[in-house]
Amino acid sequence: MATFQAQAKAAPFRSGGILALDHLHKLGAESGSLRAVDLLGGAEVFGGKSVGLADFDPLLWDQEISRGLPLEALDALLVSFQMAQKPLLDSIGVNVRSLQRQRKTEHPTLAPDAAARTVALAHLIEKAIEVMGSPEAADQWLATPNQALGGAAPLELAGRPMGNQAAIDVLNAVYHGMFGG
Repeated sequence: MATFQAQAKAAPFRSGGILALDHLHKLGAESGSLRAVDLLGGAEVFGGKSVGLADFDPLLWDQEISRGLPLEALDALLVSFQMAQKPLLDSIGVNVRSLQRQRKTEHPTLAPDAAARTVALAHLIEKAIEVMGSPEAADQWLATPNQALGGAAPLELAGRPMGNQAAIDVLNAVYHGMFGG
């Protein structure tokens, strides 16, 4: 029963491919140079800070998150997905109507909690591509229910801090040869 429920919840993430593979290839995923900051808009969104963010300076990321990410970062990440936006926004705790209201403000930003989940999702995608070896393999891994994650698809857990960490832990275990993806 638990496996059926996990699979049913993961269904919105399995409508064919979930990642816009052509877009990821353009960002450099095929050459292995894709970074979370690229998924979030890179220098176009973060300016000169994008270099430190690409090198994963945790304090710099913390500063960006605590200010709230520009909505352009979320928009850039959404371009990387071929799925309906609502399930993805739900997974990172962003209400569509609130997002629409925020867009009308002078400086549209994501609240720090939603910004943290957005950055965590970008890091999960980066790690999945790195470990799985290609955007196509990462796409399949992110959308497929995984026994090591209690039968949930990794993308389903991506918006929750402990769920995202569990998915990263599985990727690290795969990378170190502890078990297959």
